[in-house]
Amino acid sequence: FFYLLKNLRAQNLDSFFWGYFFLNNAVVCIFAFASIFSSILFGLQETEILFLGIFINLFGIVGCLIFGKLDDTKGSRWVIKICLVSLLILTSCLFFTKDLRIFWIIAIGIGLFVGPIQASSRSLLAKEAEYKNQISAFAIFSVFGNLCAILGPLMVGMIIDFTQSVRFGLLVIPVFFLISALILFRKA
Repeated sequence: FFYLLKNLRAQNLDSFFWGYFFLNNAVVCIFAFASIFSSILFGLQETEILFLGIFINLFGIVGCLIFGKLDDTKGSRWVIKICLVSLLILTSCLFFTKDLRIFWIIAIGIGLFVGPIQASSRSLLAKEAEYKNQISAFAIFSVFGNLCAILGPLMVGMIIDFTQSVRFGLLVIPVFFLISALILFRKA
């Protein structure tokens, strides 16, 4: 185990794992709470929420197609950083948005960047982890991903409970993106 950690640190993947931990917490919160936020804050009905989910996923595919080419030419870290900054800005804007049309534009924009950030995270790990460490690196990646299924939604729920405001619960998402950006940009 310690040998693996030493190798990951030598490959500059330890900072990636911590950055990924926080960005994935934000992504998990987006998926876990998108329907709740859209219903409570913008009054979307069940059918509208389904259409929103479809459009977000379609734009996620478009984003993967666009950023997949850039991942090959500019590199996975570059794509992750561009998507991270974009998601930080978009999710921060959600806090202030009250207009339904602007909400739809932001939601579709989030879809455009959320697919590529997930794909490029896996791509970075496959490209940068030494062959002998790949299984262990992906196991750690999976563990971090599963921890995010607990921590992110727990934090959102706690903030909503404490403030009695769904809108303030939404702020957890850009905070996680900001922490991730601070980690990943520090170790550029």
